[in-house]
Amino acid sequence: MGFLARLRSLADFGRAIYGYQLQSPQPLNPEWNEQKLIDSFFGWVYVCSSKNSCRVATVPLRLYTVSGNSRELGYRHRSLKGAELSRHQTFLRDEKAEVQELLSHPLVDLLNRVNSYQGRFELFELTELSLELTGNAYWWLVPGPLGLPGEILILPPQLVKINLDQRNLVGGFTFGLAPNEKKIPADQIVHFRFPNPNGSVYGYGPAQAAWGSILDYKAMQSYERALNANLGVPSLFISYEGTVEKAELSRIEADWNRKLRGIDKSGRAHVGDSKFKVTPIGLSPRDMSFREGRKWSRLEIADCFGVPVDLLDTENSNRATATQANYVYEQFTIKPRLTRIADKLNERLVPMYDSKLYVAYDENVPVDQAGQLAETVQLSNAGIITIDEARERYGLPPMPEDEKPEPVAPADEATPTGEPDEE
Repeated sequence: MGFLARLRSLADFGRAIYGYQLQSPQPLNPEWNEQKLIDSFFGWVYVCSSKNSCRVATVPLRLYTVSGNSRELGYRHRSLKGAELSRHQTFLRDEKAEVQELLSHPLVDLLNRVNSYQGRFELFELTELSLELTGNAYWWLVPGPLGLPGEILILPPQLVKINLDQRNLVGGFTFGLAPNEKKIPADQIVHFRFPNPNGSVYGYGPAQAAWGSILDYKAMQSYERALNANLGVPSLFISYEGTVEKAELSRIEADWNRKLRGIDKSGRAHVGDSKFKVTPIGLSPRDMSFREGRKWSRLEIADCFGVPVDLLDTENSNRATATQANYVYEQFTIKPRLTRIADKLNERLVPMYDSKLYVAYDENVPVDQAGQLAETVQLSNAGIITIDEARERYGLPPMPEDEKPEPVAPADEATPTGEPDEE
């Protein structure tokens, strides 16, 4: 085997390791498929997936350029400085490089005016919602002038199939149902996905992980709904002494239902002219345990979607627990989802415009403002940072020299008095 052949073989093996090479890419599961996952969009799945997708769509995504490229291109921009610039160090090869946010650019226009049907918020909301329910989301970059995308269409994931080429690599996509299927080249699709430990080219999302709990919750909900509708079990059993003819039983039953059935007749007394015995029929221990089981199923569903229960059950939470829950939610649920989307766009979409460009989300994790302020004051009083450096942390301009306070001498330094020390 020659050098080029070995290199090509290693490249194919690398793609196989990361899930881009399979004999059968279509996920096979007897319990769920993409359509069933989409149809699970109700109840707590709706609550959790909507909360995640709406939050992801709310965080601003911005376009940046490195080393002053925006001046050469002539787009409106603003330079990053201080703490804002330090957040972008991971994108910089040179620590002294300049970074500007591009306020106008064809890519900014594309993301703001997605297509004639959808806007920016709806694009990212549907993208994350598809990821939450199926583990996959697909953008079709419809070709426009100069070979750049003219618009973005988000494809329903249940109607997309990944096609493999002769080397069992991703060779393209098929959208739609027969006989109206459409073949789309691989370079026109941006495929977002949750990681799949099975190595499939398809993602594995929260709804798949919670599928057992979703079925349990649905079954218990259906049982309780049927139970509330009686499920053929009456709430009372009335037995009369002696033998009663069938026609008379029907008349007596209708009379009982007419007088006592309905919420407006609750508490009404009934006096009969015959001897009878009334036996209430209540819920069995199994029926009562279903309600407790629904709580556990809800908790498992929320955990799979990364939504803290304190953000769902506000009855037993307070400001402190809600604040902590929101911090955990933003740090460990929303931030990884934002990173996943930004990384995929920097890999597949942004290089179509310029190699010096990249996109990044604003910081979404809330800051402990009281703690940060106390730390800044302590550092400033101790002389570790200057007052201008402290102001820079909050985006304030330097303080005029005539307004700056006199430096405070450290407490352990003696104040000179000009008198000699006593022997």
